[in-house]
Amino acid sequence: MDAAALDVSEGGLRLLSRLALVVGDPVAIVFFLNGELVSVDGVVRWRASTRLGFFTFGVSFSSVEDDGVALLSTYCRRAMS
Repeated sequence: MDAAALDVSEGGLRLLSRLALVVGDPVAIVFFLNGELVSVDGVVRWRASTRLGFFTFGVSFSSVEDDGVALLSTYCRRAMS
């Protein structure tokens, strides 16, 4: 599915999409972070709808590829400084 990441942290992210996922659904996500590909598995923790027919989801990561852990950590540290 196509989705837009609205927030990202070391433990998860918030997505915006037209697909109506359900809390508890497992997801596999691939995204770019500072030009590098990151692959994660996660679980939908919450869902909300928007007035425009989209849905937002909170996804917590259950596993992150090896390089992705370092990329997420570096990205989040830089974002907080």
